[in-house]
Amino acid sequence: MPSISVRVQNGKVYQSLSKLGDALPGLINDDLEAVLDEARDEMAQPGSPIAYPVRWDSEKQRRAYFATDGFGAGIPYSRTGGYGAGYVVEKTGYQTRRQFTLYNRQPQAKYIGGDAGGGRQSRIHRGRWPLIFDVVRRHAGKLLAATQAAVHHAFRAAGIGL
Repeated sequence: MPSISVRVQNGKVYQSLSKLGDALPGLINDDLEAVLDEARDEMAQPGSPIAYPVRWDSEKQRRAYFATDGFGAGIPYSRTGGYGAGYVVEKTGYQTRRQFTLYNRQPQAKYIGGDAGGGRQSRIHRGRWPLIFDVVRRHAGKLLAATQAAVHHAFRAAGIGL
């Protein structure tokens, strides 16, 4: 978790930090929302076409696919764009309690883009569709740099030389 260490001298820094207190959540939240929007847009891009022979997870999966007419989507499957359009960045809370969640509304999404822990992606989609875990982790690295820069700028604008 990011932290800020400050040395207080003559009460000046404390007063300046009080003024920054309301601004910091906005700076951080704006950066976080922008990064998750970028991750959402990346996840919404269509993956590569399927490669043959199909790399089924199991014989049971293959049989189920054909027995259910492509899990209800028809055989051969035609992309609808529903997976990419299903990605949403949801905002809840306020100020320092603001939370952002990137998720996909489609029930089959965990098999295409994986889950929050980097698992569940089917072998059929591996290497063709990015894992949400990897995309968010890569974008989070940019978030840390952007947040550090925004906080540094806010301190300098308030007259705190850090």
